[in-house]
Amino acid sequence: METPCEKTYCLSEALYGALWKAAVAAAPGEACGMVTGKGRRFSVFWKARNVSKDENSFLMHPEDQLAAINGAQLRGHDLIAVFHSHPRGSAFPSERDLALLTYPGYLYIIASLEQREMHIYEASQGTLKRTGLVVKR
Repeated sequence: METPCEKTYCLSEALYGALWKAAVAAAPGEACGMVTGKGRRFSVFWKARNVSKDENSFLMHPEDQLAAINGAQLRGHDLIAVFHSHPRGSAFPSERDLALLTYPGYLYIIASLEQREMHIYEASQGTLKRTGLVVKR
């Protein structure tokens, strides 16, 4: 029998909550980090310090990126997604997000505090395509 995670991306309720908590804590700036796991199942959120001088942008601290990559390897996980929040506006990629697609091949999770929604996107050829996200209880 096919499970929802075979056709879409799954994260636990706890991980979903951790992403929201990071977004709220970072406001009025953007939260950011990386998500690791296996296949279509997200397991660990690696919160990163946002070193951008612009509160409407994010730039992950290099040490935090390295910690996520090393932590994923130790767990036998893959780096699956880049997470960031939009304190104002929608959970859709901004022009700046599209211009700075620095992690091709990864997924992007964007949370909108203003609209209380979260979407996931697949990065391909300089654009982001929205795909399915399931929160497992």
